[in-house]
Amino acid sequence: MPVQGPIIVVSSTRQPPFAAALDGAGIFPIVDATWTEASRAIARLQPAGVLVAVSPAEEGEFSGLAEQIGAIEPYLPLIAIDPRTALPENAIPFSQAGASRDRLSARLRAALRVRALHATVMRRRNERTQAHPTFAETDPVRHATVLLIGRGGLRRAFRRAWRADGNRRCVEH
Repeated sequence: MPVQGPIIVVSSTRQPPFAAALDGAGIFPIVDATWTEASRAIARLQPAGVLVAVSPAEEGEFSGLAEQIGAIEPYLPLIAIDPRTALPENAIPFSQAGASRDRLSARLRAALRVRALHATVMRRRNERTQAHPTFAETDPVRHATVLLIGRGGLRRAFRRAWRADGNRRCVEH
């Protein structure tokens, strides 16, 4: 399944084991990057998602990478595989322990749906002109209609609809 852009896989070794799960799920294109290449690859390729193999040794590089990813719009999913340290708030943890290979691709697809929704909201926000008022200029309480629905003919008191239109009248149904 082609995705919205390349998926960058960051680890200290080339082709980590979880990248094979993405290949098996048919998610492409996947770009491998080491920790030294990761920042440049994100800026150059504009990926749809970033998967990171986190270990305590790369904690400093990971926090810098998470800060760079957090500043990118629309939302760029950052999935931390088997984290052993505290994560930044924009990182999504994923543990491979006892999990099937399909779980990682499902987590990535869900994060990509959030990215697509965020991109849509940003696009619509930019397209909206000031000609459309954001709030109603009338009082919505004044034009409200309230329906109380009961259990049928036995509950006659519930079969009424109140309409607040200045007359404050009750309509029996």
